Amino acid sequence: MNRIEDLIRRFGWLASESYAPSRMDEPEPFVIILIATWSPKDFFLVESSAERINSLGLAVFLFDIDSFSTQTQIQSFFPGFPVVTQTPALAVFRNGTLTRFAAGDAVAETPLT
Repeated sequence: MNRIEDLIRRFGWLASESYAPSRMDEPEPFVIILIATWSPKDFFLVESSAERINSLGLAVFLFDIDSFSTQTQIQSFFPGFPVVTQTPALAVFRNGTLTRFAAGDAVAETPLT
């Protein structure tokens, strides 16, 4: 089991394969997390924020940022997603609109509601 699969299992999150771009058209809010799988700090920040993230009661989709080849590809999957300059990157979408965004160390500190 790789580390992303471990996070998904431990925290009840969803794998990237479970996400469909049509999700943006649905009214239910959800969370997207992009993580660099080679970064121990990313795993630390996400793991230490997991309880706070799960307290939202939303579907959480976890992606390896390296599965995207360009920023344009990220933004085509998640319209409105800001340019990612730090990882991890966390975005909350409600009614297909980005409502919260945090990246890097801010993931552990930014209010999510």
